[in-house]
Amino acid sequence: MTSPRRRLPSRMLLGRDRLFYGGLVGNAMKTRCLGAMAIYAARAREIGAEAWRSRRIVALAPNTPHRLNTRSGEIANLCLESESIDRDEMQSLIAEINAAEDERVIARIVDARRETASTS
Repeated sequence: MTSPRRRLPSRMLLGRDRLFYGGLVGNAMKTRCLGAMAIYAARAREIGAEAWRSRRIVALAPNTPHRLNTRSGEIANLCLESESIDRDEMQSLIAEINAAEDERVIARIVDARRETASTS
């Protein structure tokens, strides 16, 4: 019999124009609207909500109402303040992330989740 996977502790890192959160989704499927560009990444193809069901990564423009859920109940979230990034570059980044699930980008965000959880 295998033991259940140990849940990593939740962590939030705040910067001047950036926020990184790794932890529980919280308020699953309750509509949320962030004032920053949001990138969500999960360990497995488990992000589910709206038109982007069953993905590992999704990027949303600032002030986009959305709902989010994962089977594991955990997520990694990177937020970029819209004032700190060129609007055209932000739209390009959102389109690029949503067009293909780039394993390098997903791995980098998920690894950051694991690294921040292991620091005290």
